[in-house]
Amino acid sequence: MVGMFVYQFGAYMMLMSLLTLLFSGLRHVMGWIIWCVLIAAISIGTALPAFRPEVVDGFKVLLYNDSLLKGFLLTISFALVFSIGGWLFTRRRFI
Repeated sequence: MVGMFVYQFGAYMMLMSLLTLLFSGLRHVMGWIIWCVLIAAISIGTALPAFRPEVVDGFKVLLYNDSLLKGFLLTISFALVFSIGGWLFTRRRFI
C-alpha cells in the first residue's frame, strides 16, 4: 500500500511539473517551441507504425516498472528536470 502511494506520488509530481513547465513558458518563444515539439512527438509517435513500439516501451518503463525504487527515481528525476525548466521561465518575473 505504501509502495503504491510512493509510486503514484512520483507520477503526479512529474505530471504537475510538466504542466508547470508548459504553462509557465507561454510568454516565451522557447515555451511555444516546447509545446510544438511535445504535440508533434505525440502525434508522430502514435501515428507512425515504426515508432509505436518505442512509445509503448517508454510508457512501460515509466508506468509499469517492476522496481519501486527505479520507477520512483525515474519519475522524480523527470519532475526535477521539468521543475527546473519551469523555474527558468519564471525566475525573472515580478509579482
